[in-house]
Amino acid sequence: MHRLGLALSGGGFRATLYHLGVVRFLRDAEILPKITHMTTVSGGSILGAHLALNWEKYCGSPVEFEEAADQIVRFVQLDVRNRIVRRFPLTALVNLARRILLQSSHRRLTRPGLLERYYEKFLYGDTCLFQLPESPQLHVLATNLSEGCLCSFSRDGLLRQRRTPGRSDRFERVTMGLATIPMAVAASSAFPGFFPPLQLTGWEVGAKPGEFDRQAFTDGGVFDNLGVRMFRCMEQSWMRDTSQLCREEFLDLEAAAEAIRGADQLPEENPIRRLAEMLAAEMGQKPPAPEDPDWEARAEQFIDAMWEVITTRNLYRDPSFQNLVLENPEAQTLLQYQRTARRDAEWSDHVWLNRLLVAAALRQVVGRDCLRPAQRGFEMILVSDAGSEFQVTSGGRSGGLIRTALRSSNILMDRVWQLEMENFQDSPGFVFASIGQVVPPSQDPSAPNPEVQRQAARIRTDLDYFSPLEVRSLVQHGYCVARKACRSRPGYFGKELPDDPPWDPFPAKAPPSRGPGAKAERPDGRIVKAARTLRDAAGRRTIGTVLNLRDWPTYVWLALLVVLFVSVPYQFYQVNRRAAQSQMVLEAISKTSPLYETILERLQHGPVKSLVGLPFTDVPTPPPPDFRGFAVITDARIFDLRELSKRSSGDRRLYQLTRVRVRRTQEGSDNTQLRVQRLLRTKEVTLSCRNTRLQPTLTRSKQPDGNYLWQLALDFSHVPIGQDIDFVVESFMSSEAVSQTANEGRFDFVIHAETGLAKVWVLMPTSRSYTSFEISKYELGKPESARTVVPTDKVELPLGSLVTFQLVTPEANYRYECRWTWRE
Repeated sequence: MHRLGLALSGGGFRATLYHLGVVRFLRDAEILPKITHMTTVSGGSILGAHLALNWEKYCGSPVEFEEAADQIVRFVQLDVRNRIVRRFPLTALVNLARRILLQSSHRRLTRPGLLERYYEKFLYGDTCLFQLPESPQLHVLATNLSEGCLCSFSRDGLLRQRRTPGRSDRFERVTMGLATIPMAVAASSAFPGFFPPLQLTGWEVGAKPGEFDRQAFTDGGVFDNLGVRMFRCMEQSWMRDTSQLCREEFLDLEAAAEAIRGADQLPEENPIRRLAEMLAAEMGQKPPAPEDPDWEARAEQFIDAMWEVITTRNLYRDPSFQNLVLENPEAQTLLQYQRTARRDAEWSDHVWLNRLLVAAALRQVVGRDCLRPAQRGFEMILVSDAGSEFQVTSGGRSGGLIRTALRSSNILMDRVWQLEMENFQDSPGFVFASIGQVVPPSQDPSAPNPEVQRQAARIRTDLDYFSPLEVRSLVQHGYCVARKACRSRPGYFGKELPDDPPWDPFPAKAPPSRGPGAKAERPDGRIVKAARTLRDAAGRRTIGTVLNLRDWPTYVWLALLVVLFVSVPYQFYQVNRRAAQSQMVLEAISKTSPLYETILERLQHGPVKSLVGLPFTDVPTPPPPDFRGFAVITDARIFDLRELSKRSSGDRRLYQLTRVRVRRTQEGSDNTQLRVQRLLRTKEVTLSCRNTRLQPTLTRSKQPDGNYLWQLALDFSHVPIGQDIDFVVESFMSSEAVSQTANEGRFDFVIHAETGLAKVWVLMPTSRSYTSFEISKYELGKPESARTVVPTDKVELPLGSLVTFQLVTPEANYRYECRWTWRE
């Protein structure tokens, strides 16, 4: 039976248009009507399904062909991908609402569902698979992600691959009475870089319960972007079903049996003698003679043994069969290839070659044919390959998660393509029309310029808008490459092939008159311009093509953008205005109190890293502190604990500022020295006083217990009686003043003199948050008398970053301790 196969590879709309040019040439060369089987992948499926449904038009007159092809061209120029991009956010909201209402998501509102909808509306209609024609037989290939196998949507339903150990694959048929062509093409062309898998259920495709549950399908190119392996699977099926050896396959069974029986008399290198040894191993005895009484029964045993040898032994590599020459030229070419190939032949080639070798060996001994000639499944398979040329990235940039996933997918698909090319490119019976081929002018003067061909082969593979130049370049390149491929097999396709200029889907109009005196444009200038435009078409187009004023969702997004561009600046203005007002208020407040200004400064510039401390002198015994003649009006303090980390205690240089307002009084006016003391374990202290006019002095006295008594003395002799004066002391807190454990932190301070108001600001640690902040006090030297203090006013700002509290008329000579609990 005459069988001619056509494989249309994947590659997005680039493949669709390239295949359209190939199909046009096959139609002009009168080869297209001879096609009996088609396998299609991804972009090839878009054209392949339309080709099968409109077979009479594609094979008909030029007008009928152009009428059918125009639907494909208009669909390619519909900008399908960006139409889906504009609609998907809206449909996703609908599916979200359905899930909130405890309903399942609608498949037609997903990205592959929208793609299926466009196929149905503009190309195929609501057509089921069983409505496909019997000839040519169409196989739309997709990758089943659920089972990790190749699947084929055909007129008979779904063929699902069942991979088995060894080299033979079998396909399991699932009847799908309600599966549609748009559904199959959407599954085949759902490129994983943009489309998630198409989810199909048994209820949606009309399959029997339990035979087909929910399955996920993605681009067929993930498994096989060429689509050629399906032809081998079909051949294997035919060989198993129709080529089993039987009595009718023998032209002279008695002569064949006699030749095997007398093989002992033949030379050792004779292939029949080697064949007799194999048959004896299978049968356990010699073949029967026609005069034997049990000839009929033993003849069937002989035929079964012969079939077992043909299917299990590699006769094409056996040394005894090396000198045999096959009469079929294609078989002889395949035999020479398989004798040197590193891999065993595909199952159908294996059976075909072994059977021809057995027939040739019997003919050599008997002198006539004893076994009918075996026919291959396909006489020729034409592969239209529009696959992507793998692009090497520069710079070594890895990218994020999505880019890495896309790159990994490209590498995997390219590797699969390479393996399939290694398997089939040099195999007899295949002819490849690859988009990467360049047809030189010497072979085809009507072909596009070679540079235009090279740039056309690199056009992107997206499903977005293709310009007339891109459409024309791909179609005409496919036309010329197909002509070159068919000319390479004149023995099959004939020597008289049409040499007309390639078909133009956009017939060129006469150029407009340029007026007298205008400089004519050079033809090669137009070629350069076209090549550069096609070079720019290689990159993926995203942002600049998302919106289109001819598509209604654009106006929805434009309205949202207008609202966004108006509201965001307005809100930004309002936020800045409120921030400016708040800043003005803060500045006004800070002017009323230097302490507030210091707080703002610390928040803006961070913790103090260093201080220039006062020099100190060692004294035996400093005079005792005396607050006679001084009234402390306010005592304000800032404790900056922001650098207190989770692991540190008092080892960090934690900053403390004390601002005290003092008034000289008449009583005790003879006392002009204000002294403040602190008993510490450390022998080094960093302390600074901003009031240099008070002539601050710092002394240190070592105590018998090993501690040090530090005293700061300020000279108020030049301050008039009744005048208020502020003095500011800065220091780094000692390790005994601040500490923390795994569960809590604490710091303390001492109020030495009675005051009307004590104001405390605490900048809390930034590395950890806390749950509570409590204050207690006890008299100096009597920690057992500690009791809780309820401050007059206490404020804790968000995130535990700032705590402030006030103490009205706090008691003098008391130590105040602040504690907080760390949050786990």
